[in-house]
Amino acid sequence: MSTTSSINETSIDVIENIFKDLRESFNSGKTKSLSWRKKQIEQLYKMCDEQKGLFASAAHADFHRPNFETMLFDCSSVSFR
Repeated sequence: MSTTSSINETSIDVIENIFKDLRESFNSGKTKSLSWRKKQIEQLYKMCDEQKGLFASAAHADFHRPNFETMLFDCSSVSFR
């Protein structure tokens, strides 16, 4: 069974309005501050760094994936600074 999907292109005419709406949303305070977002990324890095053995064990148990693959492809791509 194959599935196909189509990608709808965004018209150049509406991009300016999309950007304006996003900027208004950001300025309204609905979104989190840049410092909050940076802290979340730092915490993601910390979690991946501290729990990489757990992630590798889970991937091995669930998918029979060798630990080194998880460490190399998943954990190191997030932990790389």
